[in-house]
Amino acid sequence: MQTVSLRPLFDAGRLWKGNSTLTLPVTDTGLEPLNATLTGGGWPAHMMIEWLTDQPESLPIHCALHTWRQHQDDRWMVFVNPPHTPCAEALLQQGLNPQRIDCIQCADQESAWCLEQLAQSACIASIVAWSAGTYHNTQLRRLQLACQQGQTQLFLVRETTVRNHASP
Repeated sequence: MQTVSLRPLFDAGRLWKGNSTLTLPVTDTGLEPLNATLTGGGWPAHMMIEWLTDQPESLPIHCALHTWRQHQDDRWMVFVNPPHTPCAEALLQQGLNPQRIDCIQCADQESAWCLEQLAQSACIASIVAWSAGTYHNTQLRRLQLACQQGQTQLFLVRETTVRNHASP
């Protein structure tokens, strides 16, 4: 009888065992109380992070700014379907380089595909995406795998009405 070790899957963060600590790379949220509540002490660095909010216009960008300041390298940051046009001056005031930030508008039915392509790209560090549509579990899982493959952080902003259909 041959034995198979699950240790490589645990070590890579692809399999989680209850009552264990997760050792994934994280980025600081800039908010100590929030860091204290998150596993690992910050946002997972190469994962999809889902934000459910009733205020999609204001909350998300404030939660991502500190993290984006940490990503100031050769890779890009992207807004997908933002509710308002980003202001270059405001981004500069927050310590971000607006020349390395892109803004993409896409139809809701194409957003899962668009996000997957962006997340797989090695030239993208982080994405904040607003979505009014619903995603199937398969699409959400593909987004998670794309983030791991491209080492991209994806903040997916969704309304609380999808609470019963949260990401797997």
